[in-house]
Amino acid sequence: MNFIWEDLEPTIKKLKVEVPAETVTDRIQKALAQVRRNAKFKGFRPGKAPLAMIKRMYGAQIEQEVTQELINESVPKALDEVEYELAAAPNLEESDYKDGEPYRFTLSLEIKPQFDISGYDGIELSRDFVNVTDEMIDERLEQFRQAYATTKNVEEDRPLKEGDLALIDYQAFVDGEPLEGGTNPNYQLEVGSGVFNEDFESELVGLSKDENKEITVTFDEKHYNPKLAGKEVRFEVKVIDIKEKILPDLNDEFAKDLGGEFENLDDLKKQVEEDLTKVEERRVEEALQNMLKEKLSDLVELDIPESMVQRELESMVANMKFNLERSGLNLETAGMSEEKLREEYHPTALKQVKTSLILERITREKELSVTEEELQNRTLRIAQESGQPPEKILELYNQNHVLASLRRSMLEEKTLNNLLENAIIQDTDSPLRTGENGKGEKLEKGPEA
Repeated sequence: MNFIWEDLEPTIKKLKVEVPAETVTDRIQKALAQVRRNAKFKGFRPGKAPLAMIKRMYGAQIEQEVTQELINESVPKALDEVEYELAAAPNLEESDYKDGEPYRFTLSLEIKPQFDISGYDGIELSRDFVNVTDEMIDERLEQFRQAYATTKNVEEDRPLKEGDLALIDYQAFVDGEPLEGGTNPNYQLEVGSGVFNEDFESELVGLSKDENKEITVTFDEKHYNPKLAGKEVRFEVKVIDIKEKILPDLNDEFAKDLGGEFENLDDLKKQVEEDLTKVEERRVEEALQNMLKEKLSDLVELDIPESMVQRELESMVANMKFNLERSGLNLETAGMSEEKLREEYHPTALKQVKTSLILERITREKELSVTEEELQNRTLRIAQESGQPPEKILELYNQNHVLASLRRSMLEEKTLNNLLENAIIQDTDSPLRTGENGKGEKLEKGPEA
């Protein structure tokens, strides 16, 4: 095979291939002979049908299969010669086959950027302390109280006040026209929570049961619902009922009622502190990794293949749809659109693909790998966390081609950990840590200049 490469863009290449006529003819003849041996034709013993008849009946199909095989074989050979790596499946642009002549075809290929990178070991990072405050514990305890609150109808004749639950009917209008999906009977909201709209909720204060009111609010330009974003909306509102939220007292009895092994309020506070500490530790570690990724990204400029960005966007949008479906929603009912999501997510997808390419390069330079034992241990852990047998998880992953994705994820994780071990990490208001000390003991002083 003869290969001619042509640069179209930094990550887009054109590949012209010529396969010698004798190679193509030999392949086709072998394929015809194979069909002749296996096919059954009326009036002929197996393998005795005339070759001309086989070619007349199956020639076009065989030519298509053979040329496709030659295309599939040519790509890895051509890539090996120039050490390119595909970013997406190649596209066939031209194909010219004539019996007895060389087979010529042209492909367009998007490749991963080729680049050198240095300076990734010894990156300076700063790390926050894990700090769980009394205020954070109190806030979590208050969340428990809110979660276990009860409600009762307000019997006395009084207007709505902040903290009440208002049961309302409303209809929304934009430019004098009813807003599609803007009618909501028996809608309950907590006045002053800001969940619906702060200005709207503040206008409810002082209204009594069965009272009507027109409320006009202007929604923020960045509001998640495109039907409301930046719009002045007039609401016709009627208060149907007023309910009062009853919060439980924060005491030993409340702690016991939560179940578990809580004997008193102190036990609950201790568990809350432990849970918050774990959350803070994960937050600090994620922040450290994100800082590392930002600094890695600053080390090199790359031309990012758009196909890789689009695949990342597909994944991000799919995750959003999945999360919405779990809540009984979809993009439309949540006031979102796939087009807007893609626009919003594009910078993040671009950044994530660049980081992935950089880590992939560093992984190769450091010759890191994930062993079969490590992969098996990870699937075992996933099985334990999901309550499924390990064999079932492994079968599921193999069927859905997820195992390769898991291996890539683990390899990226291993590379990040390796870089963190070699980073110079400074804890807030503490001396520099470096090398192994970056994960362990505190140095008496920072490194000398």
